[in-house]
Amino acid sequence: MLFWMKRKKRSSWVLGVLMSAFVFNVQADMRAGDISIVEKGGQTYVYPPAATRDCDSIRIGYQPVSATPASSNSFFGENTQGQRFLVTATSQQKKCSENEGVEAVLKRHGIKYQKEGGRIRALDFEALSEGVLQAVLDDINKNAGRVHYIVDSIGNFNEHTSADYYQEAPEIGYAGQDVGFDLFVPTNFGLRGYYISADGQIVSEGGAYNTAFYSVATTDDGETLFISAPGVRTIYRYEKDSGRIDPFVEGYSVTHMRVLDGKLLFFGYQNPEDWTKAALFEAQLDTGSLTQLTEAIFSDVRGMAVKGDRMYVSNGNNNNIVVLDRNNLSKLYDWEGFSWPNGLGVSSTGTLLVADEHAGVIRELDVDSGEELRVLGFGVLNSPGEVQEILKGPYQGKWMVADTDSDRLIIFDPDAQVIVQSVTHLRGPLDFAMIYE
Repeated sequence: MLFWMKRKKRSSWVLGVLMSAFVFNVQADMRAGDISIVEKGGQTYVYPPAATRDCDSIRIGYQPVSATPASSNSFFGENTQGQRFLVTATSQQKKCSENEGVEAVLKRHGIKYQKEGGRIRALDFEALSEGVLQAVLDDINKNAGRVHYIVDSIGNFNEHTSADYYQEAPEIGYAGQDVGFDLFVPTNFGLRGYYISADGQIVSEGGAYNTAFYSVATTDDGETLFISAPGVRTIYRYEKDSGRIDPFVEGYSVTHMRVLDGKLLFFGYQNPEDWTKAALFEAQLDTGSLTQLTEAIFSDVRGMAVKGDRMYVSNGNNNNIVVLDRNNLSKLYDWEGFSWPNGLGVSSTGTLLVADEHAGVIRELDVDSGEELRVLGFGVLNSPGEVQEILKGPYQGKWMVADTDSDRLIIFDPDAQVIVQSVTHLRGPLDFAMIYE
């Protein structure tokens, strides 16, 4: 299906009035620490400390009846149904600058617009000629690269990703140097999966057209490998020496999976129209027999991490992270404040790493309070899809990041905030697995 062959980027948060107008004209419903929580126009907005622009705010799907500070930039809340959630008011720098760029173009062309429902929409859209619209889009996209804007039938400007369906040979920056781990990586646009040895040699590649790959999983010993192709509703076993792929689970579109406690856990759904209603399943590694573990409460899951008695699930389409009880998989609360969160990792110090795609950054968070300890990669990363700390070898302590729309994997030094190694010419990598020697 085209949805899987051409991955669309969705718009993130947008919002409201400038902070100065907010201060004088809008009455805050409540405060948690230095965070302002405001209801207006039937929506609830959260303004982080010292917010100066409307797009620094986030929109949440709940009207809190209570707010208890958890840290300087987060709070626990509860809605009228007793549902709990944790809001982390994180900066949306990338989205702010992108929105401001679109607005500047519209002003330059004299087109009236308004911001609503997370988007920028041209007013009097039907009166605009095709030539005017094309000139506006050309102006917006002239420096956009593969990430570009289109306009829909009612005038909303939406982000999309362009892609050609071919794959160059990957270029491995550390070829000849032993980094201490093999890499298993799928490509979403390149329609290939790669097994790369620790010294930077391509051991195998596998896949075929119309099998855009989303996620990979491997057993602890690295001997059993899996790769998911949602468009053809199949999880394959991958043979690392030859690149041969054989069906393992069929009939499910799977956006993310991991091997945990000797079983393959995956987030998926059966019918294409149910992509916003995915559930967590468990597959036995020897037989492939399935058990559904949760209700269909997820929408485009791109990451999962476990720490202690909690499981964190990045619920991309809902712009939140769902926190589950690891023992019974009941939902504890939603963790709000992200811009299409993708991959999740747990660092060696126990913090949660979040690849926040549309913000273009990696967020390092305290797993209990949601406090943002560091936000890294702004101006370096394009659209991070996965992040994991490297645990062994010469790059121990650095982070491996899939920078999806830059068509690369990078080894990123979080302290110096520089790229120290890369694998390029990968077409839209969303996920990877590191297999240690």
